[in-house]
Amino acid sequence: HGGTFYAIVDMGQTDLTLDPDEGQRIVEYGERIKRAVQATVHPVHPEKFGLHGVTNLIFTVPLTEGVNGTTAQNAVVVSPGRLDRSPCGTGACARMAQLHARNQLAVGEPFLHTSIIGTGYVGSITGTTRVGEYEAVRPRVKGSAWITGFQQVVVDPTDPFPEGFRVGDSWHVSKVPGPAGSRIDVKL
Repeated sequence: HGGTFYAIVDMGQTDLTLDPDEGQRIVEYGERIKRAVQATVHPVHPEKFGLHGVTNLIFTVPLTEGVNGTTAQNAVVVSPGRLDRSPCGTGACARMAQLHARNQLAVGEPFLHTSIIGTGYVGSITGTTRVGEYEAVRPRVKGSAWITGFQQVVVDPTDPFPEGFRVGDSWHVSKVPGPAGSRIDVKL
């Protein structure tokens, strides 16, 4: 758990490679594996019972060691069937907890969590604690973000629905097959 529950999968157990060109296949495999995990594993946070269930999946490759510490490259599949371009902060925390539990990452040891496109977050475990009956870590993660846009939201004072409205589920998004086996989001 790093803010959400993750299935952490060794990519070497599949025929996938950690390559951006494999993005569609990574997502398809990830979603299938995630559904199988969700059908069999039902984690619940020991103190915050509203936090439960596996929602994301991390594909991992073997760790590397360098002058900057342990590096873990990954691909994160988030619902509904998307590949995270970022190194994933909650995923980095979950991965540090996993590695610490396996005695592969010590408290204070530098950790670099890199994404499928090479961006990275630097982290470390600052200490250990307990959450309910479980051993836990106190992770620290830092990284950079880039502004990709600005938005201005206004509310017309004469609008009879200034907080919005909802009409059933008429704006839900469904998946339909697209060209060459791809999938396209279609609003119905």
